[in-house]
Amino acid sequence: MTSSEPRDDFERDEHDDAAERAALEARQEALLAARMGELEPAGRTVKAKEPAVVREARRGRELGARFGVGVLALAAASGLVVWSLTPFIPARSVTIPSTQVAPVPGTQERVCPGPLAALGQQGGSTAATLVGDSKLAGAGDTGSAEAIGIHAANGSGTGALKAPVLYTAPGMQGDVPTRLSAAQTTTVSAPLAGFAATSCQQPSADQWVLADGSTGTTSSVLSVTNSSERAAKVTLTAFSENGQIAMNSNAEFEIPARTQRLVSLAGLAPEQKWLAVHVQASSGLISASIHETVSERTNGQGADIVGATEAPTLGVVIPGVPVTAQPSRQDDGGGAQNTLVRLVSPQGDANQATVRILDHEGKEVHHQTMALQMGVLAEMQLSLVTPGVYTVVVDAEAPVLAAARAGVVGEKSRDFAWYRAAPVLSGDQLVAVPEGPGARISLYNPKGEAQQITVAREGGEAETVTIAPGATHRVEASAGNYRLGALHGIAATVSYSGAGQLAGFAVTSANPLAEPIEVVR
Repeated sequence: MTSSEPRDDFERDEHDDAAERAALEARQEALLAARMGELEPAGRTVKAKEPAVVREARRGRELGARFGVGVLALAAASGLVVWSLTPFIPARSVTIPSTQVAPVPGTQERVCPGPLAALGQQGGSTAATLVGDSKLAGAGDTGSAEAIGIHAANGSGTGALKAPVLYTAPGMQGDVPTRLSAAQTTTVSAPLAGFAATSCQQPSADQWVLADGSTGTTSSVLSVTNSSERAAKVTLTAFSENGQIAMNSNAEFEIPARTQRLVSLAGLAPEQKWLAVHVQASSGLISASIHETVSERTNGQGADIVGATEAPTLGVVIPGVPVTAQPSRQDDGGGAQNTLVRLVSPQGDANQATVRILDHEGKEVHHQTMALQMGVLAEMQLSLVTPGVYTVVVDAEAPVLAAARAGVVGEKSRDFAWYRAAPVLSGDQLVAVPEGPGARISLYNPKGEAQQITVAREGGEAETVTIAPGATHRVEASAGNYRLGALHGIAATVSYSGAGQLAGFAVTSANPLAEPIEVVR
Protein backbone atom coordinates (compact mmCIF):
# COMPACT_ATOMS: atom_id res chain seq x y z
CA MET A 1 0.00 0.00 0.00
CA THR A 2 1.39 3.38 -0.98
CA SER A 3 1.40 6.49 1.23
CA SER A 4 -1.48 8.05 -0.70
CA GLU A 5 -3.93 5.31 -0.05
CA PRO A 6 -4.92 6.25 3.50
CA ARG A 7 -5.68 9.79 2.35
CA ASP A 8 -7.80 8.48 -0.53
CA ASP A 9 -9.82 6.36 1.87
CA PHE A 10 -10.29 9.40 4.20
CA GLU A 11 -11.37 11.65 1.35
CA ARG A 12 -13.81 9.03 0.14
CA ASP A 13 -15.31 8.76 3.67
CA GLU A 14 -15.64 12.55 4.00
CA HIS A 15 -17.26 12.79 0.59
CA ASP A 16 -19.70 10.00 1.46
CA ASP A 17 -20.62 11.71 4.75
CA ALA A 18 -21.28 15.02 2.97
CA ALA A 19 -23.43 13.30 0.38
CA GLU A 20 -25.45 11.55 3.05
CA ARG A 21 -25.98 14.83 4.94
CA ALA A 22 -27.13 16.58 1.73
CA ALA A 23 -29.51 13.72 0.92
CA LEU A 24 -30.92 13.87 4.49
CA GLU A 25 -31.46 17.64 4.27
CA ALA A 26 -33.18 17.22 0.90
CA ARG A 27 -35.55 14.57 2.31
CA GLN A 28 -36.34 16.81 5.36
CA GLU A 29 -36.98 19.80 3.15
CA ALA A 30 -39.20 17.78 0.85
CA LEU A 31 -41.16 16.45 3.81
CA LEU A 32 -41.59 19.93 5.32
CA ALA A 33 -42.57 21.37 1.94
CA ALA A 34 -45.17 18.65 1.51
CA ARG A 35 -46.63 19.38 4.93
CA MET A 36 -46.78 23.11 4.20
CA GLY A 37 -48.32 22.56 0.79
CA GLU A 38 -45.40 24.18 -0.96
CA LEU A 39 -44.25 21.38 -3.36
CA GLU A 40 -43.95 22.60 -6.92
CA PRO A 41 -46.50 21.12 -9.37
CA ALA A 42 -45.22 18.59 -11.90
CA GLY A 43 -43.81 20.09 -15.04
CA ARG A 44 -43.15 23.48 -13.41
CA THR A 45 -39.68 24.92 -13.36
CA VAL A 46 -38.16 24.54 -9.95
CA LYS A 47 -36.93 27.78 -8.40
CA ALA A 48 -33.39 28.17 -7.27
CA LYS A 49 -32.99 26.97 -3.71
CA GLU A 50 -32.96 29.67 -1.02
CA PRO A 51 -30.39 29.51 1.74
CA ALA A 52 -31.71 27.65 4.80
CA VAL A 53 -31.66 30.76 7.06
CA VAL A 54 -33.69 32.78 4.55
CA ARG A 55 -36.17 29.96 4.08
CA GLU A 56 -36.71 29.55 7.83
CA ALA A 57 -37.20 33.29 8.30
CA ARG A 58 -39.69 33.41 5.44
CA ARG A 59 -41.62 30.46 6.80
CA GLY A 60 -41.74 32.07 10.24
CA ARG A 61 -43.19 35.27 8.77
CA GLU A 62 -45.78 33.30 6.82
CA LEU A 63 -46.82 31.28 9.86
CA GLY A 64 -47.09 34.49 11.95
CA ALA A 65 -49.20 36.18 9.29
CA ARG A 66 -51.52 33.18 9.04
CA PHE A 67 -51.86 33.07 12.83
CA GLY A 68 -52.63 36.84 12.95
CA VAL A 69 -55.31 36.51 10.28
CA GLY A 70 -56.89 33.70 12.25
CA VAL A 71 -56.93 35.74 15.44
CA LEU A 72 -58.49 38.73 13.66
CA ALA A 73 -61.14 36.50 12.11
CA LEU A 74 -61.95 35.02 15.51
CA ALA A 75 -62.13 38.46 17.10
CA ALA A 76 -64.39 39.73 14.32
CA ALA A 77 -66.69 36.77 14.72
CA SER A 78 -66.79 37.26 18.50
CA GLY A 79 -67.53 40.96 18.00
CA LEU A 80 -70.44 40.11 15.73
CA VAL A 81 -71.82 37.74 18.32
CA VAL A 82 -71.50 40.33 21.10
CA TRP A 83 -73.02 43.05 18.88
CA SER A 84 -75.93 40.80 17.94
CA LEU A 85 -76.58 39.96 21.61
CA THR A 86 -76.20 43.53 22.91
CA PRO A 87 -79.95 44.36 22.86
CA PHE A 88 -80.57 41.31 25.03
CA ILE A 89 -77.89 42.11 27.66
CA PRO A 90 -79.44 44.07 30.56
CA ALA A 91 -77.85 47.52 31.12
CA ARG A 92 -76.20 47.97 34.51
CA SER A 93 -74.99 51.13 36.25
CA VAL A 94 -72.93 51.38 39.40
CA THR A 95 -73.71 54.03 42.00
CA ILE A 96 -70.70 55.08 44.04
CA PRO A 97 -71.73 54.78 47.68
CA SER A 98 -71.46 58.03 49.63
CA THR A 99 -72.85 59.52 52.78
CA GLN A 100 -73.15 62.94 54.37
CA VAL A 101 -71.20 63.48 57.56
CA ALA A 102 -72.09 66.34 59.91
CA PRO A 103 -68.84 67.41 61.59
CA VAL A 104 -68.77 68.71 65.16
CA PRO A 105 -67.84 72.37 64.68
CA GLY A 106 -65.20 74.10 66.74
CA THR A 107 -65.27 77.69 67.95
CA GLN A 108 -66.85 80.11 65.50
CA GLU A 109 -64.95 83.26 64.54
CA ARG A 110 -65.92 86.40 62.61
CA VAL A 111 -63.65 89.34 61.87
CA CYS A 112 -65.21 92.75 61.20
CA PRO A 113 -62.86 95.07 59.24
CA GLY A 114 -63.77 98.20 61.21
CA PRO A 115 -63.59 101.78 59.84
CA LEU A 116 -62.47 102.73 56.34
CA ALA A 117 -58.69 102.81 55.82
CA ALA A 118 -57.73 105.89 53.81
CA LEU A 119 -54.45 107.53 52.85
CA GLY A 120 -53.33 111.06 53.76
CA GLN A 121 -56.08 111.94 56.23
CA GLN A 122 -53.94 113.18 59.14
CA GLY A 123 -51.93 116.35 58.63
CA GLY A 124 -50.84 115.53 55.10
CA SER A 125 -49.31 112.21 56.17
CA THR A 126 -49.26 109.54 53.48
CA ALA A 127 -49.86 106.78 56.05
CA ALA A 128 -53.21 104.99 56.11
CA THR A 129 -55.59 105.88 58.92
CA LEU A 130 -59.05 104.66 59.93
CA VAL A 131 -61.99 107.03 59.35
CA GLY A 132 -65.79 106.93 59.21
CA ASP A 133 -68.75 106.09 61.41
CA SER A 134 -69.51 102.38 61.68
CA LYS A 135 -72.72 100.58 62.59
CA LEU A 136 -72.71 96.93 63.64
CA ALA A 137 -75.37 94.23 63.56
CA GLY A 138 -74.99 90.75 64.97
CA ALA A 139 -77.23 87.71 65.19
CA GLY A 140 -76.74 84.39 66.92
CA ASP A 141 -78.31 81.49 68.78
CA THR A 142 -76.09 82.00 71.79
CA GLY A 143 -75.55 84.90 74.15
CA SER A 144 -72.00 83.86 74.91
CA ALA A 145 -70.35 85.59 71.92
CA GLU A 146 -67.18 87.44 72.88
CA ALA A 147 -65.59 90.51 71.28
CA ILE A 148 -61.80 90.64 71.09
CA GLY A 149 -60.08 93.85 70.01
CA ILE A 150 -57.56 93.95 67.17
CA HIS A 151 -54.60 96.34 67.35
CA ALA A 152 -54.87 98.78 64.43
CA ALA A 153 -53.57 102.09 63.12
CA ASN A 154 -54.57 105.32 64.84
CA GLY A 155 -57.55 107.08 63.31
CA SER A 156 -60.69 109.07 63.84
CA GLY A 157 -63.17 106.23 63.48
CA THR A 158 -66.41 106.52 65.43
CA GLY A 159 -69.48 104.43 66.12
CA ALA A 160 -69.66 100.81 67.20
CA LEU A 161 -66.31 99.90 65.60
CA LYS A 162 -63.22 102.08 65.97
CA ALA A 163 -60.92 99.24 64.85
CA PRO A 164 -61.24 95.67 63.56
CA VAL A 165 -62.91 93.28 66.00
CA LEU A 166 -62.86 89.49 66.33
CA TYR A 167 -66.09 87.88 67.52
CA THR A 168 -66.00 84.32 68.84
CA ALA A 169 -68.78 81.95 69.88
CA PRO A 170 -69.02 78.24 70.74
CA GLY A 171 -69.53 75.97 67.77
CA MET A 172 -72.23 73.99 69.55
CA GLN A 173 -75.01 74.81 71.98
CA GLY A 174 -75.77 71.51 73.60
CA ASP A 175 -76.24 69.04 70.75
CA VAL A 176 -77.16 71.72 68.20
CA PRO A 177 -74.68 73.75 66.07
CA THR A 178 -74.85 77.45 66.88
CA ARG A 179 -75.50 80.12 64.26
CA LEU A 180 -73.59 83.37 64.12
CA SER A 181 -73.84 86.32 61.71
CA ALA A 182 -72.32 89.79 61.88
CA ALA A 183 -72.03 92.70 59.45
CA GLN A 184 -71.19 96.40 59.49
CA THR A 185 -71.94 99.57 57.56
CA THR A 186 -69.64 102.61 57.43
CA THR A 187 -70.49 106.19 56.46
CA VAL A 188 -67.69 108.54 55.47
CA SER A 189 -68.18 112.32 55.31
CA ALA A 190 -66.15 115.22 53.87
CA PRO A 191 -63.50 115.53 52.61
CA LEU A 192 -64.09 111.90 51.68
CA ALA A 193 -67.63 110.74 51.04
CA GLY A 194 -69.27 107.37 50.62
CA PHE A 195 -71.15 104.50 52.16
CA ALA A 196 -69.84 100.93 52.63
CA ALA A 197 -71.37 97.65 53.83
CA THR A 198 -69.35 94.55 54.67
CA SER A 199 -69.99 91.19 56.27
CA CYS A 200 -67.75 90.04 59.10
CA GLN A 201 -65.99 87.01 57.69
CA GLN A 202 -64.62 83.70 58.82
CA PRO A 203 -60.79 83.97 58.90
CA SER A 204 -58.77 81.52 56.83
CA ALA A 205 -55.26 80.99 55.46
CA ASP A 206 -56.21 81.66 51.81
CA GLN A 207 -58.32 84.56 50.52
CA TRP A 208 -58.96 86.50 47.29
CA VAL A 209 -60.10 90.13 46.90
CA LEU A 210 -61.15 91.87 43.64
CA ALA A 211 -61.22 95.68 43.47
CA ASP A 212 -59.65 98.68 41.75
CA GLY A 213 -56.00 99.62 41.99
CA SER A 214 -54.56 103.01 42.94
CA THR A 215 -54.60 105.16 39.80
CA GLY A 216 -55.70 108.72 39.08
CA THR A 217 -58.55 109.58 41.41
CA THR A 218 -58.76 106.13 43.03
CA SER A 219 -56.90 105.18 46.20
CA SER A 220 -56.87 101.59 47.45
CA VAL A 221 -55.49 100.16 50.69
CA LEU A 222 -55.21 96.43 51.43
CA SER A 223 -56.16 95.52 55.00
CA VAL A 224 -54.93 92.18 56.36
CA THR A 225 -56.00 91.27 59.90
CA ASN A 226 -54.34 88.47 61.82
CA SER A 227 -56.94 87.18 64.26
CA SER A 228 -54.73 84.35 65.54
CA GLU A 229 -52.91 84.23 68.85
CA ARG A 230 -49.60 83.82 67.03
CA ALA A 231 -47.79 85.77 64.31
CA ALA A 232 -48.89 85.22 60.71
CA LYS A 233 -46.49 85.07 57.77
CA VAL A 234 -48.29 86.54 54.76
CA THR A 235 -47.51 86.35 51.04
CA LEU A 236 -49.30 88.47 48.43
CA THR A 237 -49.79 87.65 44.74
CA ALA A 238 -51.56 90.10 42.45
CA PHE A 239 -53.02 90.07 38.93
CA SER A 240 -54.09 93.01 36.78
CA GLU A 241 -55.32 93.76 33.28
CA ASN A 242 -51.71 93.15 32.22
CA GLY A 243 -51.37 89.73 33.84
CA GLN A 244 -49.52 88.68 36.98
CA ILE A 245 -47.66 91.53 38.63
CA ALA A 246 -43.98 91.26 39.51
CA MET A 247 -44.08 91.93 43.25
CA ASN A 248 -41.41 93.63 45.34
CA SER A 249 -40.23 92.80 48.85
CA ASN A 250 -43.37 94.39 50.33
CA ALA A 251 -45.35 91.36 49.13
CA GLU A 252 -44.07 89.25 52.04
CA PHE A 253 -44.40 90.32 55.65
CA GLU A 254 -45.23 89.16 59.14
CA ILE A 255 -48.21 90.35 61.17
CA PRO A 256 -48.09 90.07 64.97
CA ALA A 257 -50.89 88.27 66.77
CA ARG A 258 -54.27 90.07 66.86
CA THR A 259 -53.00 92.92 64.67
CA GLN A 260 -54.14 94.68 61.46
CA ARG A 261 -51.65 95.51 58.69
CA LEU A 262 -52.45 98.20 56.08
CA VAL A 263 -50.66 98.12 52.70
CA SER A 264 -51.01 100.86 50.07
CA LEU A 265 -51.66 99.25 46.69
CA ALA A 266 -50.06 102.27 45.02
CA GLY A 267 -46.70 101.03 46.28
CA LEU A 268 -47.42 97.34 45.90
CA ALA A 269 -48.88 97.48 42.36
CA PRO A 270 -48.33 101.00 40.95
CA GLU A 271 -50.46 102.22 38.01
CA GLN A 272 -52.61 99.08 37.84
CA LYS A 273 -56.29 99.95 37.26
CA TRP A 274 -57.78 96.52 38.06
CA LEU A 275 -56.57 94.15 40.73
CA ALA A 276 -57.15 90.64 42.01
CA VAL A 277 -55.08 90.10 45.15
CA HIS A 278 -54.35 86.65 46.54
CA VAL A 279 -53.54 86.71 50.27
CA GLN A 280 -52.01 83.56 51.76
CA ALA A 281 -50.82 82.91 55.30
CA SER A 282 -48.29 80.17 55.99
CA SER A 283 -49.09 80.43 59.70
CA GLY A 284 -52.08 81.87 61.49
CA LEU A 285 -55.50 82.82 60.10
CA ILE A 286 -56.17 86.12 58.35
CA SER A 287 -59.03 88.26 57.00
CA ALA A 288 -58.41 90.45 53.96
CA SER A 289 -60.28 93.41 52.46
CA ILE A 290 -59.53 96.32 50.13
CA HIS A 291 -60.58 99.80 51.27
CA GLU A 292 -61.21 101.91 48.19
CA THR A 293 -61.97 105.63 47.87
CA VAL A 294 -62.53 107.85 44.82
CA SER A 295 -61.87 111.59 44.96
CA GLU A 296 -62.19 114.21 42.24
CA ARG A 297 -60.15 117.30 43.05
CA THR A 298 -61.12 117.86 46.71
CA ASN A 299 -64.53 116.16 46.58
CA GLY A 300 -65.18 112.60 47.66
CA GLN A 301 -66.87 110.50 44.98
CA GLY A 302 -67.48 107.28 46.85
CA ALA A 303 -65.96 104.67 49.15
CA ASP A 304 -66.25 100.95 49.78
CA ILE A 305 -64.75 98.21 51.91
CA VAL A 306 -64.44 95.18 49.63
CA GLY A 307 -64.40 91.88 51.48
CA ALA A 308 -62.81 88.64 50.36
CA THR A 309 -64.72 86.75 47.68
CA GLU A 310 -65.31 83.07 47.02
CA ALA A 311 -62.38 80.93 45.85
CA PRO A 312 -62.02 80.32 42.07
CA THR A 313 -64.85 78.15 40.77
CA LEU A 314 -66.53 77.10 37.50
CA GLY A 315 -69.77 78.87 38.40
CA VAL A 316 -70.22 82.28 40.05
CA VAL A 317 -73.48 83.85 41.24
CA ILE A 318 -73.87 87.52 42.24
CA PRO A 319 -77.47 88.47 43.17
CA GLY A 320 -78.73 92.00 43.78
CA VAL A 321 -76.53 93.95 41.36
CA PRO A 322 -78.03 97.35 40.43
CA VAL A 323 -77.81 99.00 37.03
CA THR A 324 -78.58 102.70 37.50
CA ALA A 325 -79.43 105.46 35.03
CA GLN A 326 -76.40 107.57 34.20
CA PRO A 327 -76.13 111.25 33.23
CA SER A 328 -75.60 111.99 29.56
CA ARG A 329 -72.26 113.66 30.24
CA GLN A 330 -69.67 111.09 31.24
CA ASP A 331 -66.71 112.81 32.88
CA ASP A 332 -64.06 111.08 34.97
CA GLY A 333 -66.42 110.63 37.90
CA GLY A 334 -69.56 109.73 35.95
CA GLY A 335 -67.80 107.27 33.69
CA ALA A 336 -66.71 105.30 36.73
CA GLN A 337 -70.32 104.82 37.80
CA ASN A 338 -71.32 102.36 35.07
CA THR A 339 -72.11 98.82 36.18
CA LEU A 340 -69.55 96.23 35.10
CA VAL A 341 -68.50 92.63 35.71
CA ARG A 342 -64.83 91.89 36.19
CA LEU A 343 -63.36 88.40 36.13
CA VAL A 344 -60.08 86.54 35.94
CA SER A 345 -58.90 82.96 35.52
CA PRO A 346 -55.94 82.89 37.92
CA GLN A 347 -54.68 79.40 37.05
CA GLY A 348 -54.85 76.85 34.27
CA ASP A 349 -55.00 77.41 30.54
CA ALA A 350 -56.93 80.11 28.75
CA ASN A 351 -60.66 79.45 28.78
CA GLN A 352 -64.02 80.93 27.91
CA ALA A 353 -66.57 82.32 30.34
CA THR A 354 -70.19 83.19 29.64
CA VAL A 355 -71.74 86.02 31.65
CA ARG A 356 -75.56 86.06 31.87
CA ILE A 357 -77.67 88.86 33.31
CA LEU A 358 -81.02 87.69 34.74
CA ASP A 359 -83.98 89.77 35.90
CA HIS A 360 -85.98 88.91 39.03
CA GLU A 361 -88.16 86.46 37.09
CA GLY A 362 -85.11 84.58 35.78
CA LYS A 363 -85.37 85.95 32.26
CA GLU A 364 -82.04 86.51 30.53
CA VAL A 365 -81.73 90.14 29.45
CA HIS A 366 -78.11 90.05 28.31
CA HIS A 367 -75.28 87.59 27.87
CA GLN A 368 -71.74 87.67 26.56
CA THR A 369 -69.01 85.08 26.06
CA MET A 370 -65.52 86.24 26.95
CA ALA A 371 -62.14 84.71 26.12
CA LEU A 372 -59.93 84.73 29.21
CA GLN A 373 -56.17 84.51 29.32
CA MET A 374 -54.62 83.04 32.44
CA GLY A 375 -53.97 85.73 35.03
CA VAL A 376 -55.31 88.62 32.90
CA LEU A 377 -58.34 90.49 34.26
CA ALA A 378 -61.19 91.09 31.81
CA GLU A 379 -64.20 93.38 32.07
CA MET A 380 -67.72 93.49 30.68
CA GLN A 381 -69.74 96.74 30.75
CA LEU A 382 -73.51 96.65 31.34
CA SER A 383 -74.21 100.12 29.95
CA LEU A 384 -76.79 98.75 27.46
CA VAL A 385 -78.83 96.97 30.15
CA THR A 386 -82.05 98.69 31.24
CA PRO A 387 -81.78 100.17 34.76
CA GLY A 388 -82.93 97.71 37.42
CA VAL A 389 -81.63 95.11 39.87
CA TYR A 390 -80.24 91.88 38.41
CA THR A 391 -78.50 88.60 39.18
CA VAL A 392 -75.17 87.98 37.46
CA VAL A 393 -74.35 84.35 36.59
CA VAL A 394 -70.91 83.34 35.28
CA ASP A 395 -70.17 79.88 33.80
CA ALA A 396 -66.59 79.11 32.81
CA GLU A 397 -64.53 76.24 31.40
CA ALA A 398 -61.91 76.65 34.16
CA PRO A 399 -62.15 78.12 37.68
CA VAL A 400 -62.62 81.90 37.71
CA LEU A 401 -63.01 84.78 40.13
CA ALA A 402 -65.73 87.33 39.43
CA ALA A 403 -67.20 90.46 41.02
CA ALA A 404 -69.54 93.25 39.93
CA ARG A 405 -69.10 96.99 40.40
CA ALA A 406 -71.94 99.53 40.26
CA GLY A 407 -72.22 103.27 40.76
CA VAL A 408 -74.85 105.90 41.45
CA VAL A 409 -74.97 109.66 40.87
CA GLY A 410 -77.07 111.66 43.31
CA GLU A 411 -77.89 115.37 43.36
CA LYS A 412 -75.10 116.15 45.82
CA SER A 413 -72.96 113.04 45.96
CA ARG A 414 -71.77 109.98 44.11
CA ASP A 415 -70.94 106.52 45.33
CA PHE A 416 -69.97 103.06 44.09
CA ALA A 417 -70.09 99.53 45.46
CA TRP A 418 -68.53 96.14 44.82
CA TYR A 419 -70.71 93.02 44.85
CA ARG A 420 -68.84 89.78 45.53
CA ALA A 421 -69.73 86.20 44.63
CA ALA A 422 -72.32 84.61 46.92
CA PRO A 423 -71.98 81.02 48.17
CA VAL A 424 -74.94 78.64 48.05
CA LEU A 425 -76.69 78.16 51.39
CA SER A 426 -78.50 75.16 52.83
CA GLY A 427 -80.68 74.52 55.86
CA ASP A 428 -81.51 77.41 58.21
CA GLN A 429 -79.44 80.60 58.19
CA LEU A 430 -79.21 83.90 60.05
CA VAL A 431 -78.64 87.25 58.34
CA ALA A 432 -77.54 90.34 60.27
CA VAL A 433 -78.67 93.56 58.53
CA PRO A 434 -76.93 96.68 59.88
CA GLU A 435 -78.37 100.17 59.53
CA GLY A 436 -78.37 101.74 56.06
CA PRO A 437 -80.57 103.26 53.34
CA GLY A 438 -82.95 101.07 51.31
CA ALA A 439 -81.80 97.70 52.68
CA ARG A 440 -82.87 94.67 50.65
CA ILE A 441 -82.18 90.91 50.78
CA SER A 442 -81.97 89.24 47.34
CA LEU A 443 -82.49 85.45 47.23
CA TYR A 444 -81.56 83.65 43.99
CA ASN A 445 -82.69 80.10 43.17
CA PRO A 446 -80.17 78.39 40.83
CA LYS A 447 -82.03 75.08 40.87
CA GLY A 448 -84.11 73.68 38.02
CA GLU A 449 -87.21 73.46 40.19
CA ALA A 450 -89.11 75.91 42.38
CA GLN A 451 -88.18 76.23 46.05
CA GLN A 452 -90.31 77.11 49.05
CA ILE A 453 -88.36 78.89 51.77
CA THR A 454 -89.27 80.83 54.90
CA VAL A 455 -88.22 84.38 55.76
CA ALA A 456 -88.76 85.93 59.20
CA ARG A 457 -87.50 89.09 60.84
CA GLU A 458 -86.45 88.48 64.41
CA GLY A 459 -89.52 88.71 66.61
CA GLY A 460 -91.94 88.49 63.65
CA GLU A 461 -93.87 85.74 61.94
CA ALA A 462 -92.29 83.61 59.25
CA GLU A 463 -93.45 84.13 55.66
CA THR A 464 -93.36 81.28 53.18
CA VAL A 465 -91.96 82.32 49.80
CA THR A 466 -91.89 80.32 46.55
CA ILE A 467 -88.96 81.11 44.26
CA ALA A 468 -89.24 79.91 40.66
CA PRO A 469 -86.25 78.27 38.91
CA GLY A 470 -83.65 80.92 38.05
CA ALA A 471 -85.68 83.66 39.74
CA THR A 472 -84.59 86.12 42.43
CA HIS A 473 -86.90 87.06 45.31
CA ARG A 474 -86.34 90.44 46.96
CA VAL A 475 -87.19 91.18 50.59
CA GLU A 476 -87.40 94.82 51.66
CA ALA A 477 -85.50 94.86 54.94
CA SER A 478 -84.74 97.13 57.87
CA ALA A 479 -81.96 97.08 60.44
CA GLY A 480 -82.17 93.89 62.46
CA ASN A 481 -81.76 90.14 62.18
CA TYR A 482 -83.47 87.81 59.72
CA ARG A 483 -83.89 84.05 59.77
CA LEU A 484 -84.01 82.10 56.50
CA GLY A 485 -85.32 78.53 56.55
CA ALA A 486 -85.54 75.45 54.31
CA LEU A 487 -82.80 76.59 51.94
CA HIS A 488 -81.52 74.16 49.30
CA GLY A 489 -78.73 75.87 47.37
CA ILE A 490 -80.02 79.46 47.61
CA ALA A 491 -77.54 82.34 47.07
CA ALA A 492 -78.24 85.63 48.86
CA THR A 493 -76.95 89.19 49.24
CA VAL A 494 -77.82 92.22 51.35
CA SER A 495 -77.73 95.48 49.40
CA TYR A 496 -78.33 99.17 50.11
CA SER A 497 -79.45 101.97 47.82
CA GLY A 498 -80.08 105.61 48.69
CA ALA A 499 -79.54 109.13 47.37
CA GLY A 500 -75.96 108.97 46.15
CA GLN A 501 -75.28 105.83 48.23
CA LEU A 502 -74.68 102.20 47.25
CA ALA A 503 -73.36 99.16 49.12
CA GLY A 504 -73.80 95.41 49.43
CA PHE A 505 -72.36 92.18 50.78
CA ALA A 506 -72.89 88.45 50.27
CA VAL A 507 -74.66 86.34 52.87
CA THR A 508 -72.39 83.56 54.11
CA SER A 509 -73.09 80.46 56.19
CA ALA A 510 -74.03 81.08 59.84
CA ASN A 511 -71.85 78.09 60.79
CA PRO A 512 -69.54 77.04 57.94
CA LEU A 513 -67.71 74.56 60.18
CA ALA A 514 -70.95 72.60 60.65
CA GLU A 515 -71.79 72.25 56.94
CA PRO A 516 -72.31 68.56 55.95
CA ILE A 517 -69.41 66.91 54.13
CA GLU A 518 -70.01 64.38 51.33
CA VAL A 519 -67.85 61.32 52.00
CA VAL A 520 -67.36 58.67 49.28
CA ARG A 521 -66.96 55.17 50.72
